[in-house]
Amino acid sequence: MSQPSSSTSSACKIINSVTRRLAAALVFALLSMTCAVQAHYHAVTCGYQYSPVLTGPPANPGQFNQALYNLEGVNQYASNNPTWAVWVEQLQQAGVDFVCPNCTGSYPNTNGPPSQIAPMVAAVNARGLTSQLKFGLFDDNAASWVAQWNQANGRGYDYAQKFDMADTNNWKYLYDYNYKIFYQTVPDTNRFKISGRPVIIIWTGNAGAFLTNMQGNASRALTYVRQCCQRDFGFNPYIILSKDFFSNDTTCTNAGIADAGEGWFIAGPSGPSHTLTTRNGVSIGVAVAEFQHPGQSGYLDPNHGQLFETGLSATVGAGALLTLCEGFTDYDEDAALWRVRNLDTNGNILNYTNT
Repeated sequence: MSQPSSSTSSACKIINSVTRRLAAALVFALLSMTCAVQAHYHAVTCGYQYSPVLTGPPANPGQFNQALYNLEGVNQYASNNPTWAVWVEQLQQAGVDFVCPNCTGSYPNTNGPPSQIAPMVAAVNARGLTSQLKFGLFDDNAASWVAQWNQANGRGYDYAQKFDMADTNNWKYLYDYNYKIFYQTVPDTNRFKISGRPVIIIWTGNAGAFLTNMQGNASRALTYVRQCCQRDFGFNPYIILSKDFFSNDTTCTNAGIADAGEGWFIAGPSGPSHTLTTRNGVSIGVAVAEFQHPGQSGYLDPNHGQLFETGLSATVGAGALLTLCEGFTDYDEDAALWRVRNLDTNGNILNYTNT
């Protein structure tokens, strides 16, 4: 996803000029080669829903990011263990510190509740990575708040109306149908934490497309989230807000509302494909290796891996405490970071345009 219009040495070498899709996979796999200095955390978003994400990229002209491994015909009644195991293996090889499942809520659209993360957590533990590969909460709130609320009110799973932040009854879409289920599914030992506090990253505070009545109310909703987390799980979350929260609700700048901010990236030829946002003395980076494909208005050209190298240099290399990269299974938007197919069915090497 891109934002609607709206530590390590930079000398460390990540990757240099390889083919486009393979570049994304190799850069991802080489994140662990950054030089060790002060604490810096690498993470990737992760689509985990049973359909269509787990069945792999659809085989049709124009669909890119063909994975090396897919389990065909997976559904909520089938065993997904081979897929989860391969995903966890790739994340381990990449050396990322944590993965951020792309949470989209659970009601009334039940296609991707956070409870579906459970098999992936089990795969991490089975591989002995409990202390190495953690889970952070990434809230795709355009879906989990706005689309879910619209569907509940008979307008379909979309953005027909803006989500009303002033209506306290709506806050259940933040916590009860989303965060609570995530933390019921991901045990304390598996949670990624900063200063001992589990991390929540919220994608957008866009008042033009998604949210309304934000002033004074977004901060109240976030305070409600903190209170619920403390009541139900005994922790005070480390909340990283999209930077437009702070302009659309100035009370979000008050102490105790947000711990840090992020700026996501902007789709389209001018980008930027990365951001570094500093708030409360904490720098948070976001980077993407590619977005969409030629002919689409949001296309960000991977430039044989250079786009991602530039993004990592401007985030990891600039001292970000945390850099979140989209996206481990985001083949739908041609932003996937995983091992990819570079041989055809006969074992011949695929050329640049076909990988």
